[in-house]
Amino acid sequence: MVLLGFNELAGDHLHITVAVVERNVIHGCYRKMFPVFKHETPGNAFPVFTRNGLKFGIVICADGSYIEPCRILALR
Repeated sequence: MVLLGFNELAGDHLHITVAVVERNVIHGCYRKMFPVFKHETPGNAFPVFTRNGLKFGIVICADGSYIEPCRILALR
């Protein structure tokens, strides 16, 4: 499994994104919720992934400075 971080252009919106990839299959993505720069668009979901019996969520950079992302992921 690889957590692949990249800049994603979706239409006119730039997202900071992490994809969960395993054996050439993308299992899902997380878009940073609290971007630092105004030209970045925030995400709108806190997905939870389960791979090989391990359940996990992702936070990117400044998202870890806020309690909400970790609290939401822990409740899920």
